[in-house]
Amino acid sequence: MIDSRGNPFEVPGRWLRVNLHAHTTRSDGHMSPVDVAAWYWMHDYCVLALTEHEHLFEEEIPNTPPDKLLLPGVETTWKLGDGHEVDVLILGTTAMVKHLLQLAQSRARTLNSLQHLLEKARQVGAFTILAHPRWSNLDPKLVSAFSNCGAFEIYTHCAELENRTGFSVEYWERALIEGYRLWGVATDDSHGDLPDLGGGWIYLKTDEINVTSILEALRLGWFYASNGAEFHDIRVGKGHVVVSADSEATISIVLDNREKREFRISAASGKVEARIPQTVRFVRIQCRTKSGKFAWTNPIFVGD
Repeated sequence: MIDSRGNPFEVPGRWLRVNLHAHTTRSDGHMSPVDVAAWYWMHDYCVLALTEHEHLFEEEIPNTPPDKLLLPGVETTWKLGDGHEVDVLILGTTAMVKHLLQLAQSRARTLNSLQHLLEKARQVGAFTILAHPRWSNLDPKLVSAFSNCGAFEIYTHCAELENRTGFSVEYWERALIEGYRLWGVATDDSHGDLPDLGGGWIYLKTDEINVTSILEALRLGWFYASNGAEFHDIRVGKGHVVVSADSEATISIVLDNREKREFRISAASGKVEARIPQTVRFVRIQCRTKSGKFAWTNPIFVGD
């Protein structure tokens, strides 16, 4: 659970395309780290996390451009009491991730020890993500157990290609309704055997490309998730919302009580202007293009 610091469209910086979940031959992927990184750099990504299973990738990738960043990360697996397993991504500095991975490996992988790890990660400034909850068949009643995560993975491209379980928005929405401030990310969870590179990402706002700045932007929610749609601008105030996006896209404004209001982007103005109750605590906004691609904002807390 993290505190909001505002709308990323209202903070300085530039937008970066980021994938926070990828695998290589160092765990269960089918492409080498060099080939995976090269693919993402070639396709205009600026930040990539190689989140190998139970292994922190610390190797140098040769010929990494100076404006690209490998963000240290790892994927850990935890057993729940009902027999299911869940996966959690840990992102941070190399020292943070190494320390937290050692902590995870030093104790039984139970829900209680996971909650302790999530709290510890929050304290040291790392960023954690509940990975593909729908693919993991997580019981929605357990979302409160992950309230110390930084984010839920709300779209996972590999899972969608594998068995149509990539969309996990309902888990995130339930956590928000229960009062937890959690962000939503889209990722590839790429392994290189399916055409699973480049299908889910976040657009993140920052003025510098380094680990400290990326972690800060993640913690503050200065990003939105996408599997192909884009927002151009968003303004939220007491009683009103203005959204600019691709022409003829459908914009859904979701209020804190799950009430959803849908609008079509005007071809003439390229935007939607809507009134919302002044008592609303937060809104989140979804864009769906004519071709069926989505983008999702984080909850924007009105009056924060």
